[in-house]
Amino acid sequence: MRFSRFLRHDTEMVTGRERAGVERSQREKLRRLPLLAAIVAETLPTVEEQMETNRQAKREAERSIRQRRADEWRQGRTALYRLSSNLRPLALEYWNTHRWLPGSPQHLIAMVGSIERGALTPDKMSAGIRTSLETTARLGPVAVGPAPKGWHLKSA
Repeated sequence: MRFSRFLRHDTEMVTGRERAGVERSQREKLRRLPLLAAIVAETLPTVEEQMETNRQAKREAERSIRQRRADEWRQGRTALYRLSSNLRPLALEYWNTHRWLPGSPQHLIAMVGSIERGALTPDKMSAGIRTSLETTARLGPVAVGPAPKGWHLKSA
């Protein structure tokens, strides 16, 4: 089954911009309360502590996003296998060959929902498969560019 990989951000990479952002944030907190600056300064974490807190939050957010995406894939595959035995292979072929559908779980769920509602009929799926195969033969496979700097595919 075709799918698009989830790009993971390297949360361990420390940049000067991140450090400067934390320092700027702390300066701003002190500037807002000039009469209480000494008290506020005591309660502020160090730059390193704040950056570690930020990294932990990023890791937790990524874990949460990946878990939600995995749950959506399970939901989409369950919906796909609920289709009748004569529609399921056609729907799977449509999904795997359709070059304009992103390989995301939300699109799989939406595609199966369209089939269940009757908006995406076997005739439309067959025509879509033919069109996609013809276009791929004419233009070649869809090119996927490199990931943005700082993003990479990690095995998880």
